[in-house]
Amino acid sequence: MFMYGNIVLNFRDMNIAETEFSVYANSYYKAAKKLVGFLNDQFGYSDTDACPIFYLYRHAVELYLKHICFFCKKIAQLKLVKIDEDHFRKTCNNHQLENLYSLMKDLVTNVKRQLFFPVGDN
Repeated sequence: MFMYGNIVLNFRDMNIAETEFSVYANSYYKAAKKLVGFLNDQFGYSDTDACPIFYLYRHAVELYLKHICFFCKKIAQLKLVKIDEDHFRKTCNNHQLENLYSLMKDLVTNVKRQLFFPVGDN
């Protein structure tokens, strides 16, 4: 746990950062919405004023994708579905949205197939 004044980070589980992806994603999303509201209230603003907003929304999307990936991985492990750990780790340890989206889509498809059409249960 990290504390700074009355701010506490990593409050859910000190050893498992992926449990906090959705918490931080929500925070980045809310901050972006607040900045949009602030700019909408201004008489005028420059194009570059939008850069922090795009960054915050983009980072929120990245963290939401990682949250879904880790959630699906847990379900897959419960159903004893094999996951390519090396590929999973490499994809989740970078910031490439296209790769994260592709991994998330594969995991969701795989988990959905196992939950609704389990192999051997015909």
